[in-house]
Amino acid sequence: MILSTKLMVILAGLLHVAIFAMESIFFMHESIYSRFLITSTDQAQVVSLFAYNQGWYNLFLAIAALSGAIFTNTLPKNVGASLSIYACLSMLGAAIVLVLSSPELLRAAVIQGIFPLLALVIFAMSFKKSN
Repeated sequence: MILSTKLMVILAGLLHVAIFAMESIFFMHESIYSRFLITSTDQAQVVSLFAYNQGWYNLFLAIAALSGAIFTNTLPKNVGASLSIYACLSMLGAAIVLVLSSPELLRAAVIQGIFPLLALVIFAMSFKKSN
């Protein structure tokens, strides 16, 4: 995996750690839940368990992406690359589902999906050149 791909994977992973923190640790702060189009503390309380659970999904994706980037230097390269690519495909898929289900969250979907998308594009371009 080339350095620019690895950098995008790492950025995607770190962003998803931040999303985990927003959804699982700080969700009940108005400045956080309002980002999810929730307008009251009562509404936030109703969905807080779902947000908490979703945050952990994001953390697990982040761990997969970051460990994949690390494993490209310590294990056979295809192991780390496979893990990173799978994590990025999942992150990008989630961003697409977000914008399709809530078009008003386009900005959030772009933020969530840009690094995984760039990682996948760069990886595909570098893979094509090497074969």
